Amino acid sequence: MTLNKGEQVEVVTSVQRRRRWAAAEKRAIVQESYQPGMSVSAVVRTHGIAPNQLFDWRRRMEAGALTAMAAADNVVPERQLRELEAKVHKLERVLGQKTVENEILKEAVRIGREKNSSRDSRCAEWMVSSESGSPESRGGPVERVQTSHGGGLDLVAPSARAQSG
Repeated sequence: MTLNKGEQVEVVTSVQRRRRWAAAEKRAIVQESYQPGMSVSAVVRTHGIAPNQLFDWRRRMEAGALTAMAAADNVVPERQLRELEAKVHKLERVLGQKTVENEILKEAVRIGREKNSSRDSRCAEWMVSSESGSPESRGGPVERVQTSHGGGLDLVAPSARAQSG
């Protein structure tokens, strides 16, 4: 093999199976192969790649696959993309279910608080209007105090409050 002036020979000494090409390099090589007067053979010899590799890059560039590489974005295989889209769809469905469950629980808490509130007021009314007469007739004055559990007001005799406090 004779070398013309300015030609270089690349000697590959490593055991590396593949070379990695940057997106800008791929695009430049593909564009070079489209230049007038340039043949695919000359371009692949210049860059030390196989012709089928160049044709693959050309096909991908025409299909728009190399535009993602031009922006230095990572490109994932379609299979992996479909798997990730399915996973996102599943997570969105689970999120929707949990949102519905959360809304149901909020409504249950609201109803429970309303029932506790009405129960406390009914209980207080019952104690005040019981058949034994006024609260004072059952053992002295009664006062309303806030319960520790936050459920409403309880009626407690002052003497019972002093003993528990």
